[in-house]
Amino acid sequence: MPHLTASTSQVNQVLPKLTLTIGYVFAVQSHFQHAEPLLWQAVDYWEEKQDEESYLAQTSLYYLELTVRGLGHFTESADIGTKLLQTQAHILGAEHPSTLATMHNLALLLFDQGQYKEAEAMQREVLGVMKHVSGAEHQDMLMAMHNLVWLLSNQGLYKEAEAMQREVLGVSKHVLGAEHPDTLMAIHNLALSLSNQGQYKEAEAMQREVLGVSEHVLGEEHPDTLTAMHTLVSSLSNQG
Repeated sequence: MPHLTASTSQVNQVLPKLTLTIGYVFAVQSHFQHAEPLLWQAVDYWEEKQDEESYLAQTSLYYLELTVRGLGHFTESADIGTKLLQTQAHILGAEHPSTLATMHNLALLLFDQGQYKEAEAMQREVLGVMKHVSGAEHQDMLMAMHNLVWLLSNQGLYKEAEAMQREVLGVSKHVLGAEHPDTLMAIHNLALSLSNQGQYKEAEAMQREVLGVSEHVLGEEHPDTLTAMHTLVSSLSNQG
């Protein structure tokens, strides 16, 4: 019965894709409890087929990691993320945007687990590749630097974070302009870093700069302007 055999074969090919699709829909809707078993089925299928490097296999791993992380299983999520990263680096290359995005997500997972040095090293690797691929003044590069600043600040490494924030600010002013929202955010972040080190006068001057530009560009009643005003008031309070 060749027709029946062909139909069975087609079902066997379509079923894993359908399982992945339904799991994906549940995952993006944050219905992680429903998504997890379906995505595990999809991942297991491609492992059994020894086709772990296919696009669908990578997609299954990606959404499984997202799902497991959403369920709060961070150690398992990091293991899946590591496997996905290895696969992407092998197939897509270490400089591919998807590989770098996975590396960044894995760095955050490691940080959340208290593996601060490992997370920092991984984010520095992302930064190095970004600089090589995109150049020192690309917006993706600025975002990678900002992410590393966040990791450093959350470890209390304020001096190192400050130095990088000054670099981000210089590039942002040059590339985006002094009035761009990302530039204002860079000034704001640097001011916070200075405040954390007790350098209140310089922090205050920067916060006044943010407030002045925000009022000029966005208006006095814009939420970002009000936030800048609140931050300045807090800074003044810290100085007594």
